[in-house]
Amino acid sequence: MDSKFSRIHYEDRETWLVGRIPYIGASDASTIMGDSPFKSTSKLWEEKTGVTVPENISEKPAVKYGIEAEEHIRNLAMLEHPYFEMKHYPFDILVSEEHPFMSATLDGELVVTNSANPWALQEGTKGILEIKTGRYTTDWEASPNGIPLYYVDQCLHQLAVTGWDFVLVVMRMSSLTRNCIDGVPLYKTLYRIVDRRSSNIVRDIDVLIKTEARFWSYVVEGKRPPLRIQVRR
Repeated sequence: MDSKFSRIHYEDRETWLVGRIPYIGASDASTIMGDSPFKSTSKLWEEKTGVTVPENISEKPAVKYGIEAEEHIRNLAMLEHPYFEMKHYPFDILVSEEHPFMSATLDGELVVTNSANPWALQEGTKGILEIKTGRYTTDWEASPNGIPLYYVDQCLHQLAVTGWDFVLVVMRMSSLTRNCIDGVPLYKTLYRIVDRRSSNIVRDIDVLIKTEARFWSYVVEGKRPPLRIQVRR
């Protein structure tokens, strides 16, 4: 599928953080969809309208770990998946041409170089690398595609912005404390895919776009949104 976005480049994290404010980013998607355990639509609306300043969470231990681990996880993922060519632009913001209120910054931009891959992705197919770190719990396996819903929303948003075909989700998860060995958590790396070839994914992307458009109308009008605005799945 052809790309459907423009690219804005920033030189560093500080200017990138400012540059992403006027858009709905992928990390905002689960809040707008009502799936986030971390933030309400009202709080996000306040941030997007300038009522409050977004909290800088980059120094929180879990976030800092994720930022510092990302490069290593990305390199490992490509070592274990040699049928992808990967490029990474850490401070580029991709802005949807069709829905210019939507943007995304990607952990990696992928092209399939060999169709002999576990998902039978065709050579030349474009996709997204999404890296997650955190704590693993067994109920993740019951989530759609084995991915928590608030992560799925983020992937759907990225597919909507780029027009590309899949997201390879790499989750580097630590176990719960009770599963530690000598006080050291066990780690496992999970690979999952969100694939536009699925009719369910196509449907969910459409729902997400419509829901984000509804949220953005509240931002433009300066009208606080209701607690839940998601259109029907």
